Amino acid sequence: MRADRLAVGPYLSPYLLDALSDSVSLEFQPSSKRVASGAFIVSVFWKRAFMKPDTDPFESMLARLHLRAVLPTLVELTKIDATAKELVGTLSFSLRFKSKSGIATTLQFDKGALSIDPDSLIAPPLQFFFPSDKQINNLFLKRGFPIILPNWRIWKLIKMPRFQKLSARLERILKAAPDELRANPELLETHIHLLLTSLIPRAFIELARNERYSKETLSGNAGLIQLQVVDTPIQSWLDCQSTDFAYGSGQAPRSPDLFISFQDLETALLSTRNELDALAAVSGGEIKLEGNIPLADAANAVLDRISVYLTL
Repeated sequence: MRADRLAVGPYLSPYLLDALSDSVSLEFQPSSKRVASGAFIVSVFWKRAFMKPDTDPFESMLARLHLRAVLPTLVELTKIDATAKELVGTLSFSLRFKSKSGIATTLQFDKGALSIDPDSLIAPPLQFFFPSDKQINNLFLKRGFPIILPNWRIWKLIKMPRFQKLSARLERILKAAPDELRANPELLETHIHLLLTSLIPRAFIELARNERYSKETLSGNAGLIQLQVVDTPIQSWLDCQSTDFAYGSGQAPRSPDLFISFQDLETALLSTRNELDALAAVSGGEIKLEGNIPLADAANAVLDRISVYLTL
């Protein structure tokens, strides 16, 4: 398996709160000059934001990966990381990120538990609407100026600082340098855990459902894939069916059609960074590959597509 050059941007780092604050500041400015200048800025961006529909398939797919693969990895983080659990505390509120194109994800904090609802039909009290998919990507990648339109319950922003710190925690773990990871076994295990049990499976499914190349590649290659790292609790599975896709952590719900096992965390790290000769690793026993080989080839091709969108 390859997830080469895998990266996920700044994960709503401190830039998020700054951008959100900037976006809502006009509502609290008493100065008529500031209001006037704000109105001018809004009018300038209105045509660019609302009158021109999203037509770039790359930006749309990237937005899907940001909202439905990167952001949801916060859920797994709060399950396995003590710092993240402490940051969530007893938070109870919902936060939705939604694009004009319809791509959306809702984060639901319920007394310390975090869950994701990508298809919620009920708008939460705090919602950030992006007038284009590109604006979502601008936020995640610190690219240009993101246009964010919060709904009217601005006072809910008081709960954002802890969410900001939680996002920064995710960024630190996922973007840690290899030397730092190798020097800290606990950090390395958390890093691999988040990749193999959340971010990579979620990204795989979004590509398989929405990208033409990935759909065609997996056509005729249905099956259940089990992933694991030996001597660790890291296990996940991907169910590639002709009509739908599913994933989960732990043991697969039935006997897998393809079994992929990494002999240790170092092997998994090298593989996700595209620093491992896959054929040599399989021959040498570093990676154990059993079962449906055509499915393995197809899945590998889709995994390679992750790096087309999420790059360092």
